[in-house]
Amino acid sequence: MTKHTTIIASTAAILFALVLACIIALLLIPGVQLLPFYSLEPQNILPATNTVLLMKNPSPEQLQQWKSVFPVLDDVISEAPLDAVGVVEFPQGEMQSVGFLKKFGVWDGKSCDIGPYRIIVSSTGKDSCPRERELDAFLAAGSRLAYDHGWKALGRLPKESWIFMRTDALPNAQTLPQRALHASLLGNATHLLSFQENGNTVVRAWPSTPLSPRSEESLSSPLENPESALAFGSLDEILAQFNRNLSSDDHIILEGLLLQKLEDLGGSQVSLRYELLPLVTLDAEIHTGTTASGAKLILLTGNAHNTTDIDSRIDALHRSFKLRHPNVELLEYAFDDGRFPFQTLRLSEIASEEESEQIRGWAVQISRDQVDSAMLITAVNGRQTAISNDAELLRRFLMEEGSAIPLPVTKRPLISRIVAAMLIPDAWLENAPFWMTEIGKSVVSMEQTGDVRMIRISKLRMEN
Repeated sequence: MTKHTTIIASTAAILFALVLACIIALLLIPGVQLLPFYSLEPQNILPATNTVLLMKNPSPEQLQQWKSVFPVLDDVISEAPLDAVGVVEFPQGEMQSVGFLKKFGVWDGKSCDIGPYRIIVSSTGKDSCPRERELDAFLAAGSRLAYDHGWKALGRLPKESWIFMRTDALPNAQTLPQRALHASLLGNATHLLSFQENGNTVVRAWPSTPLSPRSEESLSSPLENPESALAFGSLDEILAQFNRNLSSDDHIILEGLLLQKLEDLGGSQVSLRYELLPLVTLDAEIHTGTTASGAKLILLTGNAHNTTDIDSRIDALHRSFKLRHPNVELLEYAFDDGRFPFQTLRLSEIASEEESEQIRGWAVQISRDQVDSAMLITAVNGRQTAISNDAELLRRFLMEEGSAIPLPVTKRPLISRIVAAMLIPDAWLENAPFWMTEIGKSVVSMEQTGDVRMIRISKLRMEN
């Protein structure tokens, strides 16, 4: 009897354990199934090809700023702070805004609830929001933004606030300076991610044509108060980027402005493409400023690919400068014993004077216009060339005097290289793309990692 009682008790215990395991399984399985659903983020919900804007934890100021670009955002902006807001563009051109509010408590299955979010949509007709398996039927069919190649190429998302945007949905720039700045920084990028980091504005851009790195990862200027300082690993590549991303009309206007500045520096006979650019194409720097009397200062520095033709190009620059204010001579001739007199004009270069000297291994050549006291000073040291219109400015460069311009300080990948650094003047920033939140004179650095470009913007702080 005792033996049978023991067997029955053991069997009952086993059955009880099995029943308890089944009950626990029934309770856990729905929760486990809901885990992926509750881990959804806005990028898992919005469509890949149609999402043109996604803002995470946007501030009221950012919402108002972007509402001027996408008025449809006004449909989802309310007193409740949004955890995220997106804008979706349909093939017919219709825009729809989508707001995301964090829910409290478990999902109750009510309309416009997806995972951990309560969804607010601007368009009518979206009476209910789907479960995860129905996402492809929500807003637009197809894959989600989180699986888009461009989205993933932009890298890890910041923990706090960020803004994702597609460049083809952004408004066209209204001025040439704005379009030129956009082309030099973003190139042909289609996907952007902007956020704040250590007080700097950071923009990741994809895809971007890789640019040659600078040999120096710092920036300084021989000017005490520079208006602008532009430094590029390869000037040829930057100009090629302009060609690809500016319209033909903009390119013609921009080249005309450059030629006008060049004419002021070296005369009208200078060739931008064949004489000047080859001298400073690598590690090129352009510094501009103004004297106390209002005269414009400029300094161009850089390296040639090789030493071939450097001397002939320098000579061509000085010959062109001499013809800025040529001395005109009237010559009289007569043929057949004076029966056929005639007169002609001849240009003379005596309106300018030249001198040369050696400074710290640099061969310096100076041309001075006797009419308006303008100057062209060149310095050559191997493949290095420096060109300026001010003797003191060039001297400070050769003596390595000047002020450091601190670049934005932040963490960056070890394989990332700085390809450009800029001090952008106030006038440029007034026409800058609206994703540049800095106001006033700022410093910009550009880094390249594969086909992703990192742009960092900080306030100007000069160091002596």
